Amino acid sequence: MPINQTVAYVFDGIELKKIFPDNDNRLIIHHNVSEGYHGVVFITGEGHFPVVVPFKSTGGVLEIKSIKLQMIKDKRKGILTGVVYTPVVGGKLREHRGIKRLFSDEEVRIFNNKHLYTVKTDKRGVFTILLPEGEYSITSGSKQAGKIRIKSGRTTIKNIQKGLVLID
Repeated sequence: MPINQTVAYVFDGIELKKIFPDNDNRLIIHHNVSEGYHGVVFITGEGHFPVVVPFKSTGGVLEIKSIKLQMIKDKRKGILTGVVYTPVVGGKLREHRGIKRLFSDEEVRIFNNKHLYTVKTDKRGVFTILLPEGEYSITSGSKQAGKIRIKSGRTTIKNIQKGLVLID
């Protein structure tokens, strides 16, 4: 799938920001993630599984020239993806912004009045699950992470915060 047919987002631990390809069909990602901390890029395409790319900031710019998205076989389902993370914010001398930690092997529970689904984050802290269309509640550990709506053929991004690191 060409980059210009995808929808991409960058997550810096605080905000999920949409990014657009340039005229050369590349994603040039200018992010607010402080050096040494993590961010996450989500690349989605209708009817396809997303590609999720956690990165550690070196203070520069990320560039993605090509991407391969896998098609969803069951068009009646949609995808939920995200990360379980601890953000870092603050700083008097210089601002700190980003993800301090991504949690691996973290159980995420997705449920409605009919079904309970569980998925664990991978070693990068990412979870992805294919779900029937509908409305769901999400929990991770003892934390209620909110409600989401899954639409057929679409990707829903829901990141789950676990704690907060404040830098003075």
